[in-house]
Amino acid sequence: MSCLAITLIFLLCRSSLYCIPATADLLKTAALSITLTVSPMARTVEGEYEPPIVNFRELGAIRCNGCKAHMQLVDAGRRFQCLMCKVTRDVPTAYFQHLRHTGQHVDKYERLELVLGTRVFV
Repeated sequence: MSCLAITLIFLLCRSSLYCIPATADLLKTAALSITLTVSPMARTVEGEYEPPIVNFRELGAIRCNGCKAHMQLVDAGRRFQCLMCKVTRDVPTAYFQHLRHTGQHVDKYERLELVLGTRVFV
């Protein structure tokens, strides 16, 4: 009997800001410096929790086909729009979920990728 071992190597990113201004005008008014600390192959230290593992299986991570950036839901959750290149595409049927009046998934707290800032994608 053979055993498959999977080693997880983390790339942790930490931002100096918890919330980033949504518009260019707000960003200019706030005059905040945004820094990002990137730690490839980071290990968690004592007191930190292990990042949860998110596995989309055959669906794969929800990313832009062109530039591989993250996408946001538009059109009542039926389409994704790339945050970088503004390309839109249909939401896969397996990922679709109705949205609340706030624009968030009804099952938001059951999807780790929508709630937590740090997670591991398989």
